[in-house]
Amino acid sequence: MVKTKLTSRIIFITALVLVSLYIVYACFFFVMQRHFYFPGMHVHRNILANPPADCKRIWIECDGYKVESWFFRPQTAAADRTFPVIIMAHGNGEIIDFWSKRVQALRGLGIGVLLVEYPGYGRSGGEPSYESITKAFTRAYDMLITMPDVDAQRIIVFGFSLGGGAACALAEQRDVRVIILLSTFASLYDMALHYWLPPFIVLDPFDNAKVLKHFKGPSLILHAPDDTIIPFHQAEILAHTAQSGKLTVLRGGHNDQVKDWPLFWQTHISRFLLENGIITLK
Repeated sequence: MVKTKLTSRIIFITALVLVSLYIVYACFFFVMQRHFYFPGMHVHRNILANPPADCKRIWIECDGYKVESWFFRPQTAAADRTFPVIIMAHGNGEIIDFWSKRVQALRGLGIGVLLVEYPGYGRSGGEPSYESITKAFTRAYDMLITMPDVDAQRIIVFGFSLGGGAACALAEQRDVRVIILLSTFASLYDMALHYWLPPFIVLDPFDNAKVLKHFKGPSLILHAPDDTIIPFHQAEILAHTAQSGKLTVLRGGHNDQVKDWPLFWQTHISRFLLENGIITLK
């Protein structure tokens, strides 16, 4: 009898300690989650830093602050024709400066590129959140389609990692032709569950699967099975949920699935865009 009571007490105390530790873990995440999701807001560049010489810096007016964007025209655009544009959303630990060299091969395919910064990142004002990022990207889109040589019917959104959330948030609010997602998640609710956290504490859901479920255009999902940060299963959920989704398997970890960016654009991306009538062969 005494032994049974002692065992029961040990089990109770152990369970109480484990529950307490879990509550502390969940509370710590709840308080700190935007520092985890948006570490790039601590990456800054000199406010006077100049963008590449061949791009146009455009400041997007938000509510009381400005968000930076860099616009690259295609290298092969005909003077009398409009061209498609890909709106790029980078990873959570980056800023737009990191992507200016990566996207150059796209311009050779006759595609313009708009790099949009997140609020609170780099030289941009504001603070990052689902709402502020969505606002910045929708206002960038609205500015972009007013350009007379931009084909508003051929707007592509591309998101890497957290950028997939920004790309899908934009696609939910505005008309885009194609969604391309690299190493991204089904939703931050799913990611919370993956890390043993209750989804209801997530402040910025970025529900990409919900967007793809209703998106009628083609979507391309690229991911590597060896990704240890965002599991490959997330890509499978996205591909299964999408109305017209294609899953392409890459190799590498989360941040090195693309080792040769020109080759990546010229193979995976250009092939997909050709198949869907976004670009044509010269």
